[in-house]
Amino acid sequence: MTISSSTNKSGPYNGNGSTTVFARTFRILEADHLKVYQTISGVTTEVTLGITKDGIGSDSGNVTFDTAPATGTQITLIREIPLTQETDYSAQGKVSPVQIEDDLDLQEMQIQDGAEEVSRAIRLDVTSGKTPNLGATPDRAIGIGSDGLPRLSAQPLSSIENAAAIGNAYIASGSVFSGSTLDLGLFRDGVQSIIDLGDFT
Repeated sequence: MTISSSTNKSGPYNGNGSTTVFARTFRILEADHLKVYQTISGVTTEVTLGITKDGIGSDSGNVTFDTAPATGTQITLIREIPLTQETDYSAQGKVSPVQIEDDLDLQEMQIQDGAEEVSRAIRLDVTSGKTPNLGATPDRAIGIGSDGLPRLSAQPLSSIENAAAIGNAYIASGSVFSGSTLDLGLFRDGVQSIIDLGDFT
C-alpha cells in the first residue's frame, strides 16, 4: 500500500460531554503507534485507558471513549512511531513483497511524524546562516533580537507576564498622567522598572 497523504494528526476535537467517537484520518500499522492526547485548561496528557482504537492497518478509523470527554476538553489523535527497524532480512532468504512495502511505508511515516513535530518548533528563516543558542535557562521568555535571532529575556518570565497588569495598575493609579493626558515617559519608566524593554535587542 502506498502512503498518499502526509497527514499524521487528527484534531484537536472539542469535547461536549456527549461525543465519544473521534475520527482518525491517517494510516497506522499498529495500535501502539496511535497516541491519544487530551488537553484540559491548557494541560495536555496522554490518554491510555478507557479508549478503543479501530481500523488498525488502514488509512482511517476511530478512537472511542468509554466516557465522553467533558465540554472544554480537546482531543488530539496523532501517529508517533518508534524510531526503530525490527525486520531482519537474511541473505538468500525468502522475502515477502508485502513485508518490504510495509517496512518502506513505516520509514515514510517515521519521516512524516518527524516533519510534523519540527513544524511546531520555532525556526529561523531559510535565508538565515546563523545558529541560535538559547541555552537552558528556566523561567525566561523567547523573543526575536534586532539581528533576527531568537533570544532569551534577561528578566524572568513571571516579570514579563506581570508587565501588562503592572502597566494597567499604573494607569489606574493616575501616577502616569500629566493632567488628563497619559504621559508615555512616565508610563515607560514605571514599566521599565519591572521589565527591561530592551531584553530582546
